[in-house]
Amino acid sequence: VRVESPNARQPITATTDADGFYQLEAPAGPITVTALQPGYDLPPATATVAETKVVKHDIALRTPLLVADKSKVSVSARAGQTRTATVTLTNKGDLPATWLAREIDSATPPAGVPGKVLSSFAVKDFYYAFGVGYRNGELIVSNSYLLGQVQRFAADGTSLAKGVLDIGGWPSDMAYVPGRDLMCAPKMWIVGDLPIVCFDPDTLEVKETITGPWAGKLYYGLAYRAADDTFYLSGDGVIRHIAGLSHPQPGSVLGECTPPVPWMTGLALNEEHNVLWGINQDAKEAIWAMEPDTCRALASMPDPDPNPISGAGLDIDEQGNLWTVAYRNQPYSSKVYHVDGSLPAYSDVPWLSAGTSGDVAPGQKGAVTVTVDTTGLTPGTYVATVLVTNNGAKGASTPVTVSVTVTK
Repeated sequence: VRVESPNARQPITATTDADGFYQLEAPAGPITVTALQPGYDLPPATATVAETKVVKHDIALRTPLLVADKSKVSVSARAGQTRTATVTLTNKGDLPATWLAREIDSATPPAGVPGKVLSSFAVKDFYYAFGVGYRNGELIVSNSYLLGQVQRFAADGTSLAKGVLDIGGWPSDMAYVPGRDLMCAPKMWIVGDLPIVCFDPDTLEVKETITGPWAGKLYYGLAYRAADDTFYLSGDGVIRHIAGLSHPQPGSVLGECTPPVPWMTGLALNEEHNVLWGINQDAKEAIWAMEPDTCRALASMPDPDPNPISGAGLDIDEQGNLWTVAYRNQPYSSKVYHVDGSLPAYSDVPWLSAGTSGDVAPGQKGAVTVTVDTTGLTPGTYVATVLVTNNGAKGASTPVTVSVTVTK
């Protein structure tokens, strides 16, 4: 819960208990109250605090709540025929719901709960933490306030070491290059060339520098692809695919695309599923799953930190889960979150197609149209899954099993 008062130098915050109760002390006079929780929204409300009096102010958070009318679709048809079915989506929440539907060539819905916070820890020694890089069970976090200051943590938040990366600026989002045992990050500063610097994670000695036609502007997010030694770099409203150190011209631009939202401050690549994760920094933050070469949105999940304009660095571990830093305007209050990043193996199912996206207003209904085409199929039963994801805090993904029995 966040309270702002013209008589207070900084916002006053409190965290509710498990039952939702909160209590805080604010100066007498008018105040603005809001509550922050991932996946929820609440317009600011005003109240007046009287001296030595208790003011009761209840809050009702809002979120989309998208419910499907069925979890299975079964059809029967002869070879060469087409059948359609409709899955009705009802928004029982009080915010608009945005949904995406993707095909999975499997009868088993994906395990895990994408977006679930697995753990978190505070970065108490940094004025403003920003970047994060993951290497072999450890994390390196950067400070955007003191030039080059970094701290290494164990996955449980235990501090392992502190040091200074001497680059004349500070490293933003980080990406690990395992073949060279280097941690790389765009250099951030207010003037001058802004290359990608690659350093020894243990000694903090700079080993390589990558520059290109993009240098000189503010770049934040960085992800690494080991398969072809390339990077993805976000900033300037786009995501650029650039050549790595083994290429004849490191830093040369291999391609670029425009992300679904601007201001991507962190990137991470899931090579197994060929999905580029990104987090944006603005009043409506989310973690986005994108196609690396087109930036097309595949899915999204809420930013784990409820504070607005907190999205910062992003990285990925061996299990495909994400690590992200919550950059906050309040000094010494940054946090690192470990988030479930489990992904299904999205794939095209030749005999199946489904409506790809849509919006449903509160209290209204929408529909996902599922089409089955049995052309070229031999008699038998075929099963796949349509996964419908949405931006709600609850029930953010709904698997729909689709089966077709092809008769003679």
